[in-house]
Amino acid sequence: MLVGERQRLIIDIVEKHRFSSVDTLCSELNISAATIRRDIQALSHLGLIKKIRGGAEAVYNFNHSFNAHTSKKIEKKICNRKLIAKAAAALCGNNDSIIINGGKLTHFMGEYLVDKQLNVMTNSMLIAQTLWNKNNNQVILPGGQICGSNGIIIEDFQANNINSPDYYYSKMFVSTEAISQKGVMESDRFIAKAECQLKTQAEKLIVMAESSTLGMTSNFVCSRIDEVDVLITDNDANKDILQEFTDLGVEVVQAR
Repeated sequence: MLVGERQRLIIDIVEKHRFSSVDTLCSELNISAATIRRDIQALSHLGLIKKIRGGAEAVYNFNHSFNAHTSKKIEKKICNRKLIAKAAAALCGNNDSIIINGGKLTHFMGEYLVDKQLNVMTNSMLIAQTLWNKNNNQVILPGGQICGSNGIIIEDFQANNINSPDYYYSKMFVSTEAISQKGVMESDRFIAKAECQLKTQAEKLIVMAESSTLGMTSNFVCSRIDEVDVLITDNDANKDILQEFTDLGVEVVQAR
């Protein structure tokens, strides 16, 4: 079953019953719980359903018919996100120590890292669950409050000594909802604060961004553009905007 077809069926079931649990969707579609949760996460980010504890509920102000065009659009968006995540994972070598900040794109990195041997610091429960106990990966998951439906843990890293010189990482991977000459930006101040604290521990900052976020701005600056070492985006990105980032000294990678 294609991704778009599967997700269309998930939306149909959720809208028909107004709510559906992960277990019900697994039974109806004969799909694993992990796959259902990833689909719910992706569809929730797109505003097509609402992710809630244990399942999903319908978005009642959603008046867009889910047709073949919409299905292809969603499938392409998810494909682009996975290509970006795969390109990011390719920058990691065995025994690397890396930070992965939870986000729409970094969440997809886990499946491409399971065959490597890494030391990973992450505030994403989804990434930690994917990598834990796989191929001798060592995962550090900080304590703190779980933020919203993203499964991201918000912690005062300074108070818990994560920012001490004892912690060093070669790379930090972040996904962003806006990046421009003004910098890497987030709408959530807690996520922005966590990113600001963690980035001081990494030698390189690698930003993963969908083409639709390039040249955009948001509420809180996480990093100045001169702090960004690598920008990974999809193949739909505007060439002129990419050239602007290159001129500012950022290495640009288009995932294909």
